[in-house]
Amino acid sequence: MVSYSHGMVPSLKALRALAVVTAEGSFEGAAQRLGVSRSAVSHLIRDLEHQLAVRLLERTSRGVKATHDGSALLSAMGDAIQRIETTIEAFHRDRNQIRLSTISTLASCWLIPRLPEWQAQHPHLQVTILTTMRAIDFSSEDIDCSIRHGPGSWPELESTLLFRETLALVGLPALIGKLRRGNVASRLRSIPIIQAHTRPHDPSAWWRGMGLQGRVPRSALVVESRALALAAAAAGLGVTFTEPKFIDAPSPMSTLVRLPDSIVPLSAGYFFVVPERSKGRRNVRLLGSWLGAVTRKAPRDS
Repeated sequence: MVSYSHGMVPSLKALRALAVVTAEGSFEGAAQRLGVSRSAVSHLIRDLEHQLAVRLLERTSRGVKATHDGSALLSAMGDAIQRIETTIEAFHRDRNQIRLSTISTLASCWLIPRLPEWQAQHPHLQVTILTTMRAIDFSSEDIDCSIRHGPGSWPELESTLLFRETLALVGLPALIGKLRRGNVASRLRSIPIIQAHTRPHDPSAWWRGMGLQGRVPRSALVVESRALALAAAAAGLGVTFTEPKFIDAPSPMSTLVRLPDSIVPLSAGYFFVVPERSKGRRNVRLLGSWLGAVTRKAPRDS
């Protein structure tokens, strides 16, 4: 059982050193990861063991591992240290910075091209954009807000709809022109289709939504993301299925056009998501209001 020898809570540095030594399996590895000397790590562990009056680490033929008491302490700690450090980091960084997470295609094709307007209105605020396909864990990551794709209902998060997702068939004007001159289903079988690996169901969803008969034509090219699919379409490699807002000016993909009357609504949407700890931040509210105003502007004719 762990007991305190002086009735004092151990330092965060010492507890983190214990966690890193255990994870790395050596004092040398922990020192490198923490950016300190080996002796500094050893000193922290020695002081922690003295304070708790127990042995926390032991050497084995495979390196350093936690003792029974050390494992008990680490288990009780869980991810508390990471969460504390994330919160402290948020306190220390510039309060004029907003850290936003979203998916790469929305960032490159929709958000970033519109940021000059934001910068003109709020020149003193810095927006840091981080892209990922996964849902951010706000409890352990230093992110203030997110533009998230999904149904819009996430526990303990405030979500505001920016726009509902739709699908359209897009390509260079010459290819779309060919599709307009005849039966779309049959002509699509002679035009290369570009598919995003991250969106495997888009072709069939669009096909069904348009009420087309028969099987969906096989894709001629599969790329990792929608952004790459749009880039391939812009290079003239074929047509692809995407959210039409991603090709609206000022998008860098605005050379692409969509097939008229080809928009298919989907059930998901893009939401501005804010965790509880960011709801009171004026800068986050400003960004949310600006995003809402941008999406309320007149949409492209369908």
